[in-house]
Amino acid sequence: MIKQPNPDDKGEEIRMKQYIKVKRIIFKSAILASVTMIMGTGVTISDTAWQIQAAAVQSTAPAASASSLTRDGVTLTVKKVKYDGIRLTVQIERKGINKISTMPPFSKDKSRKLEKGYLIDPQISINGEKISLLRVSNAVFDENKKMLDNTLEIAIDKGLSEKNLPDSFEMALKINVSGIKEPFSFKVPVQNTVKDKLVLKPEKTQSSGDFSYTVKQIELSSANTRIIIDSNGKVPSTSKQTGNWSATKMYYDIADPQGKLIAQELMGIYNKAPALNYHEVEMYAPFATRPSSITIRPYTLTVNKKWTPMKDARGKEVKTYHKDLEMVIPLSN
Repeated sequence: MIKQPNPDDKGEEIRMKQYIKVKRIIFKSAILASVTMIMGTGVTISDTAWQIQAAAVQSTAPAASASSLTRDGVTLTVKKVKYDGIRLTVQIERKGINKISTMPPFSKDKSRKLEKGYLIDPQISINGEKISLLRVSNAVFDENKKMLDNTLEIAIDKGLSEKNLPDSFEMALKINVSGIKEPFSFKVPVQNTVKDKLVLKPEKTQSSGDFSYTVKQIELSSANTRIIIDSNGKVPSTSKQTGNWSATKMYYDIADPQGKLIAQELMGIYNKAPALNYHEVEMYAPFATRPSSITIRPYTLTVNKKWTPMKDARGKEVKTYHKDLEMVIPLSN
């Protein structure tokens, strides 16, 4: 998957160089409005409760109320809605068109005419407020990891926690289909499936040389993990990151107390030198059980002058971890 441009990098157009995973994602370009940080305190969540919640999210996440619309031979149906207080996702199934993907192929030609059937320009509003930054993917999988044809997933990864939404609310969804004049509009009921969420604001800083980063906020649920990090200064580099090779911006792996890495949801490489300041909201998979601590493991990649990363014998990007920047954050009360 690729990572969207940092919303704080105003006026800068960042073109993604390399797809890290198979997911093909379109990001709507917009800057999130300033948000008020929630004053969260640690909520005690037992491992048993965490496992029960995780199972509930996996197997019983509520589907939307079979909202379907048909126009000009194309039917769109809201199939599944998931919300855990951190992230909201909704799946849209298309029927009546099978020969083309749900998303149009990438092209710089904005004037091109698309054939009928592509799902374009999805818009979501909550409580009358339009959500400016959406993530859209046509790589959608079922519980058995089988890819679903003719299905689109729209996700909101940022800003929901700060809105302090109720457990139940209504979402307005509008999506256009190429070749059909009138948009498809839905009113979608949303229900929070995860009642226990841990929110911490560590405000903990680690530094080395000219570089430092601060973990501003951590959110954990049985469905997702979200971490907010601010960084400042020039990223450190090694002897292998000189000459034709250089270091990327700083990235952050996270691990449980046993050292097991938690998969990051969005990851990509920018075709530009690292900036001196970043405000980043990173999404990861959930922990199997609530951990007693989280280890932050900062690393850089090594890229050549064409922004192609150095890879190992297995074809994996080589990560340069910076041990002196590692940070352990306790999660117990």
